[in-house]
Amino acid sequence: MATSVGLDDAWLRRGLRRSLTIPLYAVGWAVALLLAPFAAVELALGAGVAARLALFGAVFLSYEMVGLAAALWLWITLRANDQAAHAALRRWWACGLFRAAARVFALELEVAGDDAAEPGPVVVLVRHASLADTLLPEVVLAGRHGLRRRYVLKRELLFDPCLDVVGQRLRCAFIRRGSGESERAASAALGRDLGPDEGALIYPEGTRATAEKRARALSGSPPPGKRNDSLARARCARCCRPAPRARSRCSRRRRPPTRCCSRTPGSRA
Repeated sequence: MATSVGLDDAWLRRGLRRSLTIPLYAVGWAVALLLAPFAAVELALGAGVAARLALFGAVFLSYEMVGLAAALWLWITLRANDQAAHAALRRWWACGLFRAAARVFALELEVAGDDAAEPGPVVVLVRHASLADTLLPEVVLAGRHGLRRRYVLKRELLFDPCLDVVGQRLRCAFIRRGSGESERAASAALGRDLGPDEGALIYPEGTRATAEKRARALSGSPPPGKRNDSLARARCARCCRPAPRARSRCSRRRRPPTRCCSRTPGSRA
């Protein structure tokens, strides 16, 4: 049975989101198809990145629409819980997009050491260095080795209609980054009961990797503008003590305000 792990996604919320994203993608697809011939001509004349992006945008949105149509057909034919069919659809979507990107942007893929993916089960840790590497697990692990994967993905990807519909029919965890124990437990649950042709895949950094983000992660400091609330509370508990209650009204004295190490400058108690 298809299971979307780690996501409290009510039917109403899901319906509202899809009623917004699917029409927007459909309109974008129509516009992209109108612009695609001009982008192709510009590309043939040696145009730069803008024409390539426009052309790939048309290809991407076309794959989205075909993927949604295929998912609808699987639902109509009572195969919404068919894991193999949806895994094949996801593989077709990702491999097709990667082939298109390779042609449009003149990419070359060299693979070495992928024989370690067999036999399963395996846990795959992917470094998120660019947008293209989000397609590589399907191209390499599924396309070359037939390995089925359970993904841990950020919740924001639910605004991609194809990932939303197909991903929630497969066993994936759409989680909020920086969330609590329930989300971590949902991610860990993907590693249970893996078969010999299966694997669990996660992007440990949770975002695209940069030297700055790596240094910050190694130092243990939170991103700019964000605090580690648990750490702040722990520090506050060590340095802040409640003022003792006065025994009588006449013995009360005004105490200077207690300074808390977790407060930011200008904040109020």
